[in-house]
Amino acid sequence: MDADGSTPIEELPKFLEKLESGADVVIGSRHLKGSDREVEQPFFRRMFGRLANLLIQFVLLPGITDSQCGFKGFKRDVALTLFREQEIYGWGFDFEILALARRYGFSIVEVPVRWLHAEGSRMRPFRSAFYTLQELIKVRLRLLMRA
Repeated sequence: MDADGSTPIEELPKFLEKLESGADVVIGSRHLKGSDREVEQPFFRRMFGRLANLLIQFVLLPGITDSQCGFKGFKRDVALTLFREQEIYGWGFDFEILALARRYGFSIVEVPVRWLHAEGSRMRPFRSAFYTLQELIKVRLRLLMRA
């Protein structure tokens, strides 16, 4: 989960239920029906995030509505497999892990979450966009070369 607590720990039972029911990876989504965004991000951040998500879906993860939501759960063996192969440690680690999960054929389930924008985020939109785009290209090329 994100250090700022954007998605409260009270969301955890939903994730555990999905993992116990057979999902390999469970990710929170702020964009599914049933999500509750109690405190919205500023308009610019919200639009930036949606555009970035569309690009991530187009390039790497079609069908995943919110790869960047920080609240995720993994079965232990799945986590060990995926995080052993992780090479990206910036903002792009989320989509790298999910792309690896797809490559291995692990099931990924999205669940709606309660989410609150936390002021004081360390994310800097333009700088983060540049690095995230670089990371997205690296992950895509890496997966293509290993196909």
